[in-house]
Amino acid sequence: MIPLHRYPTRALNTALLRRSTTQWIESTRPRVLWTFTPVTYGLEAAADATIYHCVDLLASFPGVDKVAVERGEKSLSLRADLAIATSNAVARHLSTLGYPNIQMLHNVADAAVFSAQSKPAAERHPHVLFSGNLTLHKLDLEVLRSVAMSLQGKGRLLLAGPLSAGGGDFTAALRELEQLGARYLGVLSHEELAKVAGTCSAGIIPYSLNEYTSGVSPLKCFEYLASGLTVVSTHVPAVDELATTNPYIRVASTSEFAKVLAEVLRIPPTTHDIADRMELASANGWEGRGQVLREILSKTMAGALGSMGAP
Repeated sequence: MIPLHRYPTRALNTALLRRSTTQWIESTRPRVLWTFTPVTYGLEAAADATIYHCVDLLASFPGVDKVAVERGEKSLSLRADLAIATSNAVARHLSTLGYPNIQMLHNVADAAVFSAQSKPAAERHPHVLFSGNLTLHKLDLEVLRSVAMSLQGKGRLLLAGPLSAGGGDFTAALRELEQLGARYLGVLSHEELAKVAGTCSAGIIPYSLNEYTSGVSPLKCFEYLASGLTVVSTHVPAVDELATTNPYIRVASTSEFAKVLAEVLRIPPTTHDIADRMELASANGWEGRGQVLREILSKTMAGALGSMGAP
């Protein structure tokens, strides 16, 4: 499809989507639409059951077509059998749009992949990892600067992920961080990232606090824990909530971030600590979540078909 969702591309995109889903639309079996985007071009009209899995406050991210997203979310609210929200902020947003059935499910990670590459305490380095989209709208550059400077002569800030995906230019910021000692690893596969994470001591979530990040549920929190790392984050609401019950997640203000991180790094991880973090992360992996999602699908399909009088 063409990544423009208003006139004059709507008619063409509708035709392209219909053509690519013809087999599904014409199937005599029950049809489920499980969508992570609200821009569906009315595909839910052909579904027996529709689930909107909302993982972000999508309309608030720069470069995203706010009108198309808001129009789609409002339209889906009239047809969706279930909406899944990954944070309290997302759940509140969906509620204001009139979704009648909302279920909270935080994002989870491929915990098993990261745990498999976790190194013992003796093979850990005082390195700090950030993995994710490197974009100025999402990241607090002041925090990253303070971390890079605080690690000079002691360890290194490692950065992994796409540059400026979704808009904005992070090139100048990356150059500055590299001059301060940070190292950019590029875009890594899950397995490659797990190997790097398994040798570090801490993982960071240095997000700016804005409308978009207020709804973020960082799955990297569980990737870090599954690698045996302590997590240090800015006051992202979803991480604040996790930190109340997990002793290996620390939250800090922009001005205190480097200080809190230094406290974490001052005490090297023990074998027990690493194992404990991995165990806590395992409850937030895809193995358990897969079973939950299958149960949700079964229940949703039963309700949808039952309301249509199907056997």
